Amino acid sequence: MKKKDVARGYAKAIVDIGMEEGNTREIEKELIDLNNLFTATPEIYNVLPNPLYPLEERQRFIETICEKAETLRPVKMFMALLVESCDIAVFPEICDAYKRMEDEISGRIKIIIETPFELEHSLLQDIGERIKAMTGKKEVVMETKQDPELLGSIVIRYENKILDGSLETQLRILREKIEGVAQ
Repeated sequence: MKKKDVARGYAKAIVDIGMEEGNTREIEKELIDLNNLFTATPEIYNVLPNPLYPLEERQRFIETICEKAETLRPVKMFMALLVESCDIAVFPEICDAYKRMEDEISGRIKIIIETPFELEHSLLQDIGERIKAMTGKKEVVMETKQDPELLGSIVIRYENKILDGSLETQLRILREKIEGVAQ
């Protein structure tokens, strides 16, 4: 089975638990915090998936990590399951899949706005409202990036879509139309 499919299956399971208990957002935060800890401390990934360490030691190790992080009981149990099943190596992918599923459940969409300059707060709010109206989502989470090489206007990325109003793109489209007419 592909890593992505395994991750999606685990993410679905923990999302279902979170929905039953009404704490999907808290679980997401804890998973992200654990993933950040694992990323910042690569030694953790040298121990947890390694069969050279006895399973009991690896389970005590993840239990200690979860206790120190004060994770919810379902997260502790989930992490123990990942260690026991030797699937802890796909934890970053599980976190990504969980975030996407939790966003969908919550009616949240994440967008990236690229411009050559900083946008005013009122314009960002307007963009957020328009994206909400276009997608039917309840909440828009924005990330802004400044790209000085972007010629004029704005590029908005969300889901698998790109709204590109940059001058560079407009010129490319115009050039393609002119070339099409000239042929």
